[in-house]
Amino acid sequence: MDFRKLRHAVAIDQAGSFTVAAETLNITQSALTRSIAELEAELGFALFERHARGARVRHEGRDILNRAARLVSDFDHFTEEARGLRNDREAVLRIGVAPPSIEGLLNRAIASVVSRYPSCRVHLSSQSAEAAARSLQRGDLDILVCPTANVQNDDELVLEEIGALEAQLFVRQQHPLAGRNRIDVKSLSRYPIIAPDLAGPYRSELDRLAAKGGRSSAASVHVIENFAIIAMIVARTDSVALVHRGYARSASFRRRFAVIDVDYFNEMPLCAARVRQWLPTMPMKSFVATLRENWAV
Repeated sequence: MDFRKLRHAVAIDQAGSFTVAAETLNITQSALTRSIAELEAELGFALFERHARGARVRHEGRDILNRAARLVSDFDHFTEEARGLRNDREAVLRIGVAPPSIEGLLNRAIASVVSRYPSCRVHLSSQSAEAAARSLQRGDLDILVCPTANVQNDDELVLEEIGALEAQLFVRQQHPLAGRNRIDVKSLSRYPIIAPDLAGPYRSELDRLAAKGGRSSAASVHVIENFAIIAMIVARTDSVALVHRGYARSASFRRRFAVIDVDYFNEMPLCAARVRQWLPTMPMKSFVATLRENWAV
């Protein structure tokens, strides 16, 4: 039985008239009459009898119309609640990024979402790889931008490839290593390293680098998630830190820092991950599409 026809019958019962019900439903009276005729044929009896001032429900149809009215009301309430849930989901976009050092690469994509969806509020958080993955699984994040290796074994997630994460090492402009060609790993190991976390995509490289200096990574690596703090420390000390190749090309970065000429870190595929059970909202789709476009530039 077509639910639409039940809605038509309920509208006539409530309006007491085919003409008024057709206006309320925004359909022609002939279409409404045809719909009711088809419904009555399915039921096997007439629901309404017409009179000079409109239409009234026949005795045989009263129970059917009462039950149909409850169904229509329940469906309308359900639809309204579902719409509210979707609006709530689209009202806030919670983005996680790991490691924190790549946060600046999301700037254009975030600005695009805010501009395109003015009613959407963006909540951005930078976390270590493990903490960000847990936040996504708990539902504290809608989407997580991170190295694919961090989440590729989780079947409950959908992964959309963004591009490659290319890490470089950088120092302050007046650092002893600044401007030197082809720095060897042993020279590099003499200086403290700053990394977003020790469990991230470059854990093995950091361990090898620390071993060259005769220490463990825990004893030779600062673990700091906030890139603004990392940049401040690098600018004031001889520490060496990781930065994404794309951000390192920016004029503002080059004015303050120097990239070390050492090919040490492998490229890491990057993805945008979301929980499979939740369909992506329009702001989420827009964010990922813009991020992928900007990464390719």
